[in-house]
Amino acid sequence: MPKFMKDLIVYLLAMHIKKAKTATFYNAPDAVIRITEFGKWRKREPSLDFRITLGRPNYEASQFIKLCQRAGEKFPVKKVQYKFRKPKAKRVKVSTTRRRPKKTKI
Repeated sequence: MPKFMKDLIVYLLAMHIKKAKTATFYNAPDAVIRITEFGKWRKREPSLDFRITLGRPNYEASQFIKLCQRAGEKFPVKKVQYKFRKPKAKRVKVSTTRRRPKKTKI
């Protein structure tokens, strides 16, 4: 098994533990490994699907690479970059009926 496949398995496990949606590993300035979880988790079908992308970085990743190079970071970058899901917005209850003010006696 190639070394990067072992790393991918470790990233998948870490991603599952941290409940992250995406894990990106910057191998070189022109090579990125990205693992993305897609699909919905359901109680009836508790399996998850992952998409592994090997190749050139997208725009956001290339901006991060430029920042790393300016800071003097050597490749491969030691820390894996994780992206998390946005928390669900909580619903606010809005009353549809309008209350009348109480009558005061004078």
